[in-house]
Amino acid sequence: MKLPPHLALLRPHQWLKSLVLLFPPFLAGKIHQIPSLIELLAPLAAFSLVSSVVYIINDIADCRTDALHPLKRLRPLPSGSVTPYAAGVVALGCAIVAFTLAYVLVPVLVPWMIIYLLSSVFYTLAAKHIFLLDLGMIAWFFVVRLQAGGAAYDISITLWLYMAVFLLALFLSAGKRLSEFYALGATAAQHRTSLARYSPESLRLILYTSGGCVLIAYASYCFTHLRLLVTLPLCAYGLWRYMGRVRRGGDGDPTISLLHDKHLLVVGCCWVAIIALTQYPIL
Repeated sequence: MKLPPHLALLRPHQWLKSLVLLFPPFLAGKIHQIPSLIELLAPLAAFSLVSSVVYIINDIADCRTDALHPLKRLRPLPSGSVTPYAAGVVALGCAIVAFTLAYVLVPVLVPWMIIYLLSSVFYTLAAKHIFLLDLGMIAWFFVVRLQAGGAAYDISITLWLYMAVFLLALFLSAGKRLSEFYALGATAAQHRTSLARYSPESLRLILYTSGGCVLIAYASYCFTHLRLLVTLPLCAYGLWRYMGRVRRGGDGDPTISLLHDKHLLVVGCCWVAIIALTQYPIL
């Protein structure tokens, strides 16, 4: 279903990334201890809206180059269906709602939203054009989401979970860059300048190495939460499936991959279901 241009500008499908905020309470078996549905959903809503602000800022900055991209040219700004001024107004509105919501309901979340927003602006203006730093910054954003969830729901986070999330984000960002190489070919660097410093071989190396490290970090985390060990084969299969999808020329965007690849969607649902059964036996 095609969304209205001003709503598509928010990239609501990318709000799935905000579910990382739920990792700390969900994996700790404490999500049912959150007092109300509002307290559960408010951090997700606030962080999702601030992420939409980031996407709009990025789209405004990249409007000209996106207009030359075979897929991105269909986005609201490069296609001309939304003006930069209107996009700025939407971004400002989202920012006001996001920070007001967080300040009123989850004030401890506000500093992490500011860190995420400032880091994202730095990424848009500079880091996304720098070799390796662009991948590291994307992984950093997921760590910020994880820490924001720990702060919002008052859950301490282990080092192994930090490592697993960071490495998984690095793995997925390398896969996304590699898929861009396959899709854009010789013109890849024209659409994303950092790709001029990469090669398919170097991205495959990062993809395979980080994938193996994800498995080690997640296994180490599971050994501190023994009931989660049963999810380790799912993690291994999910990593293998994503690598295969990228090698076959599929879209490497993590959200699109999850929503459009039935195997990855089933793996994700099974992972959630198994953790629910092991961590919440009363269910």
